[in-house]
Amino acid sequence: MLDAPFVLTNRQEVCDGSLPAGRLVVLVTGRDGNPLAGVPILVLWGEGKSSLFYTGLAPEISPGYADFQMEAGVSYTLRVGEASEAVGGLSVPGCGGAWRVEFTEGGG
Repeated sequence: MLDAPFVLTNRQEVCDGSLPAGRLVVLVTGRDGNPLAGVPILVLWGEGKSSLFYTGLAPEISPGYADFQMEAGVSYTLRVGEASEAVGGLSVPGCGGAWRVEFTEGGG
């Protein structure tokens, strides 16, 4: 299941203060629309720097939730699961807000 590709379904700058400044929020759902825990998320930046973390570490928010704190002036690339396309060009929005990106299990 977790080796299926995940498809980017939403990518949104959040400038209303509902998320902490510089936060990259990732939400992952399965084909059935239910949140998926335990999905690996890889964030890459700079000269070979990376961070690997998983959905499900904040079940009080959602089992499919994960987040990452970005630094201003740095561009990040995000990959969800093992077989998904990378999503690049993520950086702290000009409004000083955050990003919310959503992925759904897709493909076969």
